[in-house]
Amino acid sequence: MADAGAEYIRVLSRQSQDIIEAASPLTRRANVLGIMLAEDGTEESTIASMEANGFAGVILNTGGGRNLLDVLDIAALADFIDLVRAHGMMAGLGGALELPDVPRLLLLDPDILAFRFDAATIDGIRAL
Repeated sequence: MADAGAEYIRVLSRQSQDIIEAASPLTRRANVLGIMLAEDGTEESTIASMEANGFAGVILNTGGGRNLLDVLDIAALADFIDLVRAHGMMAGLGGALELPDVPRLLLLDPDILAFRFDAATIDGIRAL
């Protein structure tokens, strides 16, 4: 992907130090965004490792199609964003987000809101 000119590359890093270190060489050629799953926790040591390995940011996502706001509350999401930014990286939120989630999440001022799009979602965004 980096050879094709991708500006950002997502890596499902979860809590795996091996994956984080394996992705490190990519950070010299593209902005690498680590994906953590909310169900696995938001360990500062993992975030610090991503920073040390040159990641540009971290996106908190969910597994199994669960909505992020069903897994963590707004206060926990704010803490995640603050923690990632304290390590000098962009902070993103994803995880089966729906249009009604957007106003609540924008109050947290994330750098990224990540969505999986289908035709109905795209139509809803156009209506905004």
